[in-house]
Amino acid sequence: MDPALPRSLRTTGAVEAALVTRWPPPTQHTRAGTVETARNGDITLVTGNGRRIARGNFFEDYVATLNHPARSPSAARVPVSEPHVRALTVFDVDGNVLYRYTRNARTGVWTGSRP
Repeated sequence: MDPALPRSLRTTGAVEAALVTRWPPPTQHTRAGTVETARNGDITLVTGNGRRIARGNFFEDYVATLNHPARSPSAARVPVSEPHVRALTVFDVDGNVLYRYTRNARTGVWTGSRP
């Protein structure tokens, strides 16, 4: 589907994508505290005094980014090929499915689910 590719190398039909990542990511240290990401994608900020503040879910929040990339602060993270993809499955390095995103072919709306 990429017009920059020779016709013989272009993808035809429905496109599914796969992403393999080391998950969960390592704990991050910020001025506000420590950011922990759980295996299920839950993000928690732990402040210097030990207070735990839920900050959303990485996988679930990305559904909104896919559906509204222009309004999202992470719009740059939406792949250029996104309009051509009908599904994306995220795997950990051991081959376990972490999350699956699917797009409704008729409406173009993305949804997500855990295995």
